[in-house]
Amino acid sequence: MALALNRYLSTSVLPILTTYSHFFRDADHASALLDSLLHTVYRLSKCKSLTKNQRDTVSDFLVSFTRSVLTPPRSGCVSIASSMERQMMFSKELVVLPVPNLNV
Repeated sequence: MALALNRYLSTSVLPILTTYSHFFRDADHASALLDSLLHTVYRLSKCKSLTKNQRDTVSDFLVSFTRSVLTPPRSGCVSIASSMERQMMFSKELVVLPVPNLNV
């Protein structure tokens, strides 16, 4: 069941969210949902059973999400996003960073 869910998220849900990630830019009213989404995808990125294509999809989503959420009110996300983006630019592997609780 978990493998099917990983496959569904990586082939259907995350590509759509990656394509329309620019809508996250003005979604400050749903900050709890965005924080939950970030934590969920982060937990998905730590799965050992992901294939290379699934890891690439997760990585692409995290990069597009963090680029669209980089706004001043989200200072916690900014520090995570900038360090994650720096490491992803220098590495072809998926970066796994500890994500603090961003619910404020």
